[in-house]
Amino acid sequence: ALGYLQHRCEDTALAVVGAFRPEQVMPGDPLSRLVPTARIELGPLSAADLALSGMPELYAKTGGHPLFVVAATTAANGDEMPHELRELVLARCRAEGPNEFRALVVASMLRQPFDPDILAGILDTDPVELLEVLERLCERRLLRIDGNRFRFHYDVIREALRESLSPARRRLLQQRVREAGGHRSR
Repeated sequence: ALGYLQHRCEDTALAVVGAFRPEQVMPGDPLSRLVPTARIELGPLSAADLALSGMPELYAKTGGHPLFVVAATTAANGDEMPHELRELVLARCRAEGPNEFRALVVASMLRQPFDPDILAGILDTDPVELLEVLERLCERRLLRIDGNRFRFHYDVIREALRESLSPARRRLLQQRVREAGGHRSR
């Protein structure tokens, strides 16, 4: 409908305002084909912006991402991730696909930044194919490149993935990480 309006009302004074998260627009989505006449990109809040919150760990935990900040500040217990935030993060990670989700879960158990070769060994997958997956996850702002390694874009994503593991799965992954030399970190 927006594409139709854009073409039909080209000479009409018309404003349509919309908001979306670029990392949630999948390739091929009709929204990605729209050509905006104006765009305002909102970035994360800075550490200085969040300094007045009275929560010194807020920026480190959320990276200033407004959605994560709101969820963290409304939490009843500041030490525990709010259930709603955890479910939101997990849903976003699962939406990337089963292989991507599996890579994210295992990567959450590795020392940060993590070596993609170690992750490929644990996942028993082709390192080149895994690099393509990791790079897509960087485009989707779940991971970021750190030299020749990768790390989670926001600590809250890593925490949500780790907290979602059953004790049995956590123990098994910790064992595989130790065997692969990825040294699990807190």
